[in-house]
Amino acid sequence: MVYNKDDNYCISTSWINENGIKNKGLWYFYHLKMKERIKNYQKIWNCIIKNKQILASCDKTKEYYASLLEQYVYLLFNLDQILKIEENSIPDNDDVFLMTYFTYNYVLSAKSIIDIFAWLINDIFACECKLSEVSLIFKSYDRPKEKHRTFKNKLKEKAESNFVNHICSDNVQFALSNLEQHRDIICHRGKIHIMIKNDRDNRTSTIVKPIDPHMFKGADGFNLWKQSAGIRYDEKCSEFSKNILKILDDVFLRINECLLSQITKER
Repeated sequence: MVYNKDDNYCISTSWINENGIKNKGLWYFYHLKMKERIKNYQKIWNCIIKNKQILASCDKTKEYYASLLEQYVYLLFNLDQILKIEENSIPDNDDVFLMTYFTYNYVLSAKSIIDIFAWLINDIFACECKLSEVSLIFKSYDRPKEKHRTFKNKLKEKAESNFVNHICSDNVQFALSNLEQHRDIICHRGKIHIMIKNDRDNRTSTIVKPIDPHMFKGADGFNLWKQSAGIRYDEKCSEFSKNILKILDDVFLRINECLLSQITKER
């Protein structure tokens, strides 16, 4: 584990930027990191503020973008903690506990971001669907049936084909469905069994998670180990998290471009 002098897990709370100036703490640090990733965020935020008369649901749009910023801050913080724990070549049970904690929080923030994306898209393209019908996840991880067809069809009618095709692509839908699977297990079905995997020489170890966590059925974790022979423990939590983040970044940038285009047309 990573300890400080008091023998506790240590999280730095101050950094020095490239100009040698100390920043204002954790939230501000990750706020800047988010804007580095989503380079058109500030531009879209300024446009929302300056074009209140154009946007039919300006107050709601502002709330969505403020929420996205907040969720991204905690998403990036959790990812950094996951990476930090993985630096330890000989992890212990406390590392597994912390890895589980930060991975769970990462998943919950990521799923919240996906929900806000869907609500934003519903407003941007005036799909007029109820929020209960609105989702970007059209494929279910545990059944072949397609989901949220009404919203998907409305999106196809009103949005540009390139945008819709990207959202509906196999790569994006697999990632979003996989994220939903992890979130459902965390919230409703017990736990995701994150564990230590020893290398062949037993000199180093890695914390890994199951690639297919939905194969663990039921709530009794002890009995579930009987089923674990078919579970693939090959995925680092950081790999899973980075893959999700890449999808989120890309969709976020595309949504911003759609809203900017709409504002420009209506001026």
